[in-house]
Amino acid sequence: MNRHKWLHAELDRWKEEGLIGEPQAEALKSRYPVTSYETTSLMMFFAALLVGIGLIFFIAHNWSEMPNLLKLAIIFAGMIAVYGAGEYLRGKGRSAIGLSLIFLGTLVFGAGIFLIGQMFHIVAYNAGALLVWSIATGSIAWVYRNPFIMLVAVVQWALAVWFQFEEYHRTSLWFLLLAIPYLFVARRWESRLMLFLTWIGVGTGAISNLAYYDASELWVYPVLLAVLALSFTFANSPFLPMFYYPLLMSLYVAITLQATLFREDWLRIDPSPESYYVYAVILLGMVVYLWRSQLTEYLPIAAIYLPTAGIDYVEFLNASLAIAVPIYLISLGERKREKSWINHGTILFLISVFALYVVNAWTLIDSSLFFVVGGILLFALAIVMERRRRKLLSSIREVE
Repeated sequence: MNRHKWLHAELDRWKEEGLIGEPQAEALKSRYPVTSYETTSLMMFFAALLVGIGLIFFIAHNWSEMPNLLKLAIIFAGMIAVYGAGEYLRGKGRSAIGLSLIFLGTLVFGAGIFLIGQMFHIVAYNAGALLVWSIATGSIAWVYRNPFIMLVAVVQWALAVWFQFEEYHRTSLWFLLLAIPYLFVARRWESRLMLFLTWIGVGTGAISNLAYYDASELWVYPVLLAVLALSFTFANSPFLPMFYYPLLMSLYVAITLQATLFREDWLRIDPSPESYYVYAVILLGMVVYLWRSQLTEYLPIAAIYLPTAGIDYVEFLNASLAIAVPIYLISLGERKREKSWINHGTILFLISVFALYVVNAWTLIDSSLFFVVGGILLFALAIVMERRRRKLLSSIREVE
């Protein structure tokens, strides 16, 4: 558990016992904020991301027809408006919506870098622009102590490293040094999720150099399944939140996006028989282990790792698995009275719905309208899922 979460729980107990008063408890909570992240707030940020991309697309579509003075006015007025609205809503106690608008402001800032470069014929489409954007986003994240915005900054840094490698076939030491403050922040905030997400972003930059591999053998699936099987070793241990949940989520997201957003490449894969043989051996070993360890309820989770490439109706199968596995996680959490399963299942379900929406709606709706509609739908879905999640967690607390 995050140490600040523990402190907040202790402060509530001390307040009930009369050891401290309400003002002292609130002052200590504000000084040591909890850095974990709730599902609804996360969905608000994704919704802001989609709306922001849609608005940027709309403006860019009419960009060439505007005078430079109007362009600058739109960029700076947009930043001032969203930052001001975000800070105002935070002051009114609507932290989730306020921070999502502040995050939207970082997107407007990044768009401004590239658009101003285009206006004055400056080469802005390079790694340096992404690095500046990452530093600005990271600064905002530090000011507001927000782990999600910090993650976006790390992803921007990883993309800057990759683009520099693409352009110069090497990575500058100054680019790599920026990873140090990001990792420091993750440790300073003492958030396991933040540290894990930071390493995911940092690892993206490193792993990008290995992106050119031959996927025709599908050896990645036996490897993923082997790692998943190893993770079950910690299924009933204190290492579960630190090891298994991050592993499950990161691999799930990678495979879901690969099998949906990049399905054209997926359909061209010609699996070799050897990869299936290795997969079958590992799967059999996992079944035996889970059966003997009385952990068979975890077995359906492995369904998302089925090597569906080369199978008839692969698109329907991938879509079905992408929806079924998160629903199973939520139901498993309800049966086992495990809050983490419910929270993670909810997040994975929303990611799956988003991926399927992108795949099926991109060719049907205008690009700018596509992101705006997607953001609005995501807001609505987040509210519905959050109500369902709260109801499940409430039933768990009543039993406890």
